[in-house]
Amino acid sequence: MDTNHIALVLSLLFAALSCLELLVFASITAAFEFGRAPASGNVKFWTPFNISLLAMACSQIGIFGCMGISISNERNALDNGLASVFLQIFIGNVQLAYCFFSWHKSQSIMKRFMPILHRISVWLLPTCPLFFYAQVIPEIIHVADTSGVLRTTLPTIEILCPLLAAIGAVLFDTVFMYIYCRHLAIVSTVVAPDPELVMVRTHGIASCTLLYLGFVIHVAASAAPNAAAYNLVATIANGVFVLVFGLLLSLKIRLRRLARAVARVQDTDALRNNIQESGRELDRTARRETAKANTPTDAMIVLDTK
Repeated sequence: MDTNHIALVLSLLFAALSCLELLVFASITAAFEFGRAPASGNVKFWTPFNISLLAMACSQIGIFGCMGISISNERNALDNGLASVFLQIFIGNVQLAYCFFSWHKSQSIMKRFMPILHRISVWLLPTCPLFFYAQVIPEIIHVADTSGVLRTTLPTIEILCPLLAAIGAVLFDTVFMYIYCRHLAIVSTVVAPDPELVMVRTHGIASCTLLYLGFVIHVAASAAPNAAAYNLVATIANGVFVLVFGLLLSLKIRLRRLARAVARVQDTDALRNNIQESGRELDRTARRETAKANTPTDAMIVLDTK
């Protein structure tokens, strides 16, 4: 099996995994959110976490679909017309969605303990789309440049723009993850850390590590000697997104289980308190009845009139 066939098989495999992740996400979200919906029908589906996961899952499928088209045509993924344009759009979607999630999990901490940094991040966040979707511009120019005038300079720009976007995504996540971990470390010296915060930190560190791995693989792809080699290494680099999504999906499931466990403990404590309070009330009632029974009444007083 040659390099092109391996890349195609990997693309199909990652596309299938992305579809499976989307189905799992949809099913557990329906079970979690609709299952706990109140009688009013108020369902909290469009949360920042759910929006990020949905955007990532759908875009991952698009990424590997575009990769599969380029590989099937035996063309470089960065030199395959509209497929290359949409490939970069989908990659930008994943990067933006992940950074939005990363910012959202840390923004409350920044707002409370680092207000200046929080204001800066609020100002920078709207500029992220311009940064992540800049990698689409060379592909659009490539499609529009039918005369081939820019064909000698575009390949370098096509490689540099995705690399810069990848660096931006990694740096954003690193900064937000550092803030989160630093806050948790400080809090842990005073009180026992919240299990939910510890869980988010563990998955966040793992996701950030995978992003660094994906960036290294992406750099290696830029040095590939031919289109087939580039497509193979780029497919592996994009496959890191599938692993990151799997971690975030695992985080969602574990957080839900933790919330249910906490709710059960709270319900048990509430039931125990109610039973104890009922027992105390019964004791008080019994003492009142006993005291009343021992109190003399007019009917019990017998007067000797003789």
